[in-house]
Amino acid sequence: MQLSEFVSKRIPSDQKKALNKNDYPKISLITPSYGQEAFIERTILSVLNQNYPNLEYIIVDDASKDNSNEIIKKYGDQIILLSDGINRGQTAAINHGFKHATGDIIGFQNADDLFAPNAFFELAKAYKESPESALFFGNIYIVDENDDITNTMRMTPYSYVEHLYLGMQMHNQAMFWKPSIFKDYGYFDENYNYSFDYEFMCRYTEDGKSKPRYVEGFWGAFRIHSTSKTTLITPAYSNERTRISEHYRKKGNIDESPKWIRVKSYLRKAIYFLSTGHISYMLARLNGPVV
Repeated sequence: MQLSEFVSKRIPSDQKKALNKNDYPKISLITPSYGQEAFIERTILSVLNQNYPNLEYIIVDDASKDNSNEIIKKYGDQIILLSDGINRGQTAAINHGFKHATGDIIGFQNADDLFAPNAFFELAKAYKESPESALFFGNIYIVDENDDITNTMRMTPYSYVEHLYLGMQMHNQAMFWKPSIFKDYGYFDENYNYSFDYEFMCRYTEDGKSKPRYVEGFWGAFRIHSTSKTTLITPAYSNERTRISEHYRKKGNIDESPKWIRVKSYLRKAIYFLSTGHISYMLARLNGPVV
């Protein structure tokens, strides 16, 4: 099924495949919402159309002035709608949702991004197969305002050093973790407006004890559009990420040449893509957009 079709309308569950919710880990999903009436219904559909049997979906909408709340309320008891009554920002809204979540696995999806078909069932399978892992991530699509896929991003097994020097090595659109991480490492740092997830991953993986599990499937989609937060504040995001990177590099006494890191990263990923049969993807990355 095309991604655009998947989020175009509510897809009822197949009653012939009745599933026992107790056979599946509970997934809690948080969406922070503020003024995203143009996209939020498609985000909601990308969650509900998973038809996953053990789901808790929490949307935190802090005083949107558009029709977002009316759209959310269309889906009744399928969604838990929370609000502090004021707009305290994206990071605070996500933390607020996390503190109400009761799932075995949790994650968040922005109100203009999407999940891909079957993502939750693939996540549940990985969760059962890897009890030693506390974090799971997959690949993502890049989509436009009309939900058309314009690019793809395949991940590779996680590298902390590459995360520090080259940016996010796993993305929230296709990333979930066990809530025990919050007990050990704390919630998102609300001092950061743009790079809170990047800092959280630095904090979680810096000691080398974590075991993020990469799964080959496409789990989510990041939307690029003219009013998106990352489009409008790229310099601020870059500056914030740079400060975080420098902090953790200094803290861990990590001092390597960025150029050498890039070379090693390219070689590592090239070997991985060759070994997993994604040669065409690797070659396409050298020549431009991959679709």
